[in-house]
Amino acid sequence: MGGACNLASSPQLLLQVSIICSITLISFGLAASASAKLHFQEVSVLREIGKKLGKKDWDFSKDPCSGEGNWSILDERKGFENSVTCDCSFNNNSSCHLVSIALKSQNLSGIIPPEFSKFRYLKQLDLSRNLFTGVIPPQWGALRLEEFSVMGNRLSGPFPKVLTNMTTLRNLVFSSNALTGNLPAELGKLVNLTDMRINDNNFSGKLPTFISKWTKVQKLHIQGTSLKGPIPSSIASLTKLSDLYLTGNKLSGSVPPWLLERNKNVDLSYNNFTWQSSNPDECSRGSVNIVESFSPSTIKSSKAHSCLKQNFPCSASRNQQHYSLHINCGGNEITVDGNTTYQDDKEPRGASMFYSHPSQEWAFSSTGNFMDDDSEADAYTKTNKSAISNVSATIAQLYTTARVSPLSLTYYGLCLMNGNYTVKLHFAEIIFTNDSSLTSLGKRIFDVYIQGNLVLKDFNIEDEAGGVAIPLVKTFIAAVTHHTLKIRLYWAGRGTTGIPLRGIYGPLISAISVDPNFKPPSNGSKRNVVIIVTGAVAGAIFLAFLVLGVMWRNGCLCGKAAADKAINTKYKAIRNHFWQNPSQTYSMSINESYRTDSTSSGVEPEDAGRLLRFPRASEHNESKPKTDQGSLPANPIGEVPKDGACKVDRALSLLWVIG
Repeated sequence: MGGACNLASSPQLLLQVSIICSITLISFGLAASASAKLHFQEVSVLREIGKKLGKKDWDFSKDPCSGEGNWSILDERKGFENSVTCDCSFNNNSSCHLVSIALKSQNLSGIIPPEFSKFRYLKQLDLSRNLFTGVIPPQWGALRLEEFSVMGNRLSGPFPKVLTNMTTLRNLVFSSNALTGNLPAELGKLVNLTDMRINDNNFSGKLPTFISKWTKVQKLHIQGTSLKGPIPSSIASLTKLSDLYLTGNKLSGSVPPWLLERNKNVDLSYNNFTWQSSNPDECSRGSVNIVESFSPSTIKSSKAHSCLKQNFPCSASRNQQHYSLHINCGGNEITVDGNTTYQDDKEPRGASMFYSHPSQEWAFSSTGNFMDDDSEADAYTKTNKSAISNVSATIAQLYTTARVSPLSLTYYGLCLMNGNYTVKLHFAEIIFTNDSSLTSLGKRIFDVYIQGNLVLKDFNIEDEAGGVAIPLVKTFIAAVTHHTLKIRLYWAGRGTTGIPLRGIYGPLISAISVDPNFKPPSNGSKRNVVIIVTGAVAGAIFLAFLVLGVMWRNGCLCGKAAADKAINTKYKAIRNHFWQNPSQTYSMSINESYRTDSTSSGVEPEDAGRLLRFPRASEHNESKPKTDQGSLPANPIGEVPKDGACKVDRALSLLWVIG
């Protein structure tokens, strides 16, 4: 009955024929796939794009989908990509179309070619970390991209509305460009988004409410964009949201309690929220970073930690302030040169968190997680495995470890004495290498700010040091005026993210040293100064009271009425005594003690002792005015002489006769 694949009556023969038929079909399919080529129209488009971009390394002598030539790049080099990827399953495996293009860190410039829109089957396009300018071509509205990234370029103008037509988008990364204006409401149409990152642009307006339409979003990064207003309450409905980074904006209003309660990565630092009694009074909130997130004028509670306030003011008293700071970033405590101790910095975490060292002399705030390493356990401290060059073994200890951050790393020197300081930042590239391996291709580029001033722009440790594993110290003068020193390292989307391993990028620092440019007080001198000042004040107060007491005793502190009253009282007592004892004669001097044979007079000796002489009543001049008790003095008893206003002894000396 004839055909090669006809059924046979014998089961054994049937099995043999089935195997032969299967092998024949597989071989035919492989042959068809091997002969499949990129559609000629797409080859032409690639040529046109390559010409505009200056891509001379594209080898068109080989079919881009053949897997030959330089069109195929190993997966491990994905962080430094220069690749195209095809799908050759079309027309029964006889035709290929481009589905992915990655041109990452290729130093490409100019405008983005509109010809990309001609790739009808393109799903992934990554143009990250180049020098593209201008805007997204309006022709791109026909694309059906699922993933698109232009992070770290120089695109400008408003957010491109043409992208809002790509409702198929799942990942959209537009960070670190120069976009301005409001976020268009049309972005709400991108309901399939799972990863949205638009950091480091200069948007205006409020944080939009249409974000709540992105019900599938897991990572939402809107950092350093100048957006204002409150956090929309509707965001609470985004139950799949695992990373929410809103740091470095101008957001206000209250912080929603649900954000603080979720066990997710949330960064609200460096905003202008209004503090309420229900808000936390400290910054250590696990994976929630709220350092410098509240307006100081709104924090009424004395329990609220100063880390919550903008500029992190010092809450310590003057005698608790210090004058230097040394940190071994990412490593153990070590002593250098015999007398300088660098404190340990071993905190392993770093995604959206605030850490305060037990010494209370410094703290750090770290923002972000590594976006392309597909890892839930990022490493934020690194250890060098090669020898450090050009320094002694003791100094080399400072450069064997380092702290890294995916986006922003800020160190705070806390409660420093106001004045000028010499700040030394210690660096060494301990991850990349200078050999011919894949690790030699990496580049680390970031910015450095001190007290808010940009001091290093597009800083590359390896280039500055002249190689890897070579210590580099950058020295600056910083003025501390409010007792806090702020050192910020910020990754602006440049450099490589996938060499030698994915997730290796962002700022890195090995050590920090801060020393005063003024003569600090010696050990214990602050306490001695306090003791001396306190003693001097106490002595002055005692002396003042002593002088005042003497003056009061002499009547010099009395007003006239008070002095007169005191004198009159003593006069009356003396008068009554002498009227009752007219036979007694008293002769006293100012230095003599009081002598009398009667002790019932009620006159104090020191009062009577001020009289020069008291004659008997019978000795008084008969011409003096009379009373039934005898002669009276010129002024009636009980009335102060007119010229006796201040001193008691002077007033008493004017009395010449009593009786």
